[in-house]
Amino acid sequence: MVKFSEEVIVLLNGNFPTHSLPLSYLSSSKTIICADGAGNKAIENSITPDYIIGDMDSLKQNNISKNVILLKDEDQNSTDLEKILNWSIKNRIKEITLLGISGEMEDHSYINLHIMAHFSDRITIKAVTDHFTILHLKNLNKIKCKKNSRISIVKAHDNPIINTKGLFYEIINEHLNLPSQGLSNKSTSDSFTINIKEGSIFLFIEN
Repeated sequence: MVKFSEEVIVLLNGNFPTHSLPLSYLSSSKTIICADGAGNKAIENSITPDYIIGDMDSLKQNNISKNVILLKDEDQNSTDLEKILNWSIKNRIKEITLLGISGEMEDHSYINLHIMAHFSDRITIKAVTDHFTILHLKNLNKIKCKKNSRISIVKAHDNPIINTKGLFYEIINEHLNLPSQGLSNKSTSDSFTINIKEGSIFLFIEN
């Protein structure tokens, strides 16, 4: 079994990154996994992935280097992201950053967030888009960010009770009932804390 000692980058088949932050993950990562057709986009942008995982129904295999490991999984009851996460857990990967999570197919963008939530107890996952870093969180968390970053808190499961410290509009022991309740807040320094009880949230941090 290959040992993965550092964070692994997973490129999904959404919009290819253009912002400097997600691009920096691609350029600095020692391990890049592409989800099926995302391998085409990686190669078009002069990036050679280490692994391509999926049912291979949209991968142009004639363009793939012989050094790339292709792992075909034809299970039609799981998405390519689920296949990658299951494989990653089996191979004892501890931390993953998802790129290309949004764009092109909105239904996949929505489902990808819920897949993140489903797997978050077994592997550390964050998603980085051209606009936001997205986390699925429970319990007490200290978050690093830029001062005055836009922060949005969206409930994932149940009706979580939220307490924050370090946001412009502090949330004090409030149930996150309404869909828009935690949108468009702002950090007051380079970090803040958020405590979540009785549920979980998606946290969007402006890049």
